[in-house]
Order: sequence, then structure tokens, then C-alpha cells
Amino acid sequence: MSLDAFRLLASRLFDHTYYLQLPFGFEPLIPPEFEDILRIIGSYAIRNVGVVTNGTMLSGAKAEALLQARSVTNLAVSLDGIKPDMYRALRGKPHVASPTWKGS
Repeated sequence: MSLDAFRLLASRLFDHTYYLQLPFGFEPLIPPEFEDILRIIGSYAIRNVGVVTNGTMLSGAKAEALLQARSVTNLAVSLDGIKPDMYRALRGKPHVASPTWKGS
């Protein structure tokens, strides 16, 4: 979504929004406009703003922007692994794609 499209969406919906959750179907820290997105969100009185990230880009200016964004009330870092041994260590069960997986 372009920043202009996000601004338009915000202008139409955010005055009526109680809870906003980022991402919108992707890792929210990827777009170079992430800091602008946080500023736009911060200009509205949304009571609950959550960000879910895998944490790989949670450093530098983007991490600082999250710390400064008083509108962000929830930050979740999802931990997962694509390698079967890491997946098992994090989740306590084999990965679905694992050849040893026999179901729940």
C-alpha cells in the first residue's frame, strides 16, 4: 500500500478506530515509509495500536521510531523457525513439512 493510500485510508477510518493492528499481511518494518506510517497513526486518537514483527529489522531508526511512537501500545515479536530443529525447539512439536510429522 502506498503512503498516499495509507493516508487516505487513515483519513476515512482512523477517527472511528479503537484498535489498529500492523501488519497488513506482511512484515510491517519492511516498507521504507514505516516511520511515516507510525507518524500518521500517531496523529489519530486510536486507543490501541499493535505491531507484530518477526524482529529481524527491529534495530536502528525503525526501532527508535517504535520507541518514540506513543500511539503503539502493543509490540509482539513472533518467534518461529523454518529449520525443523529450530521449529521443534520453539514450538515443542515437529514442523508440518517435517518428514517425521505424524499429525497432532
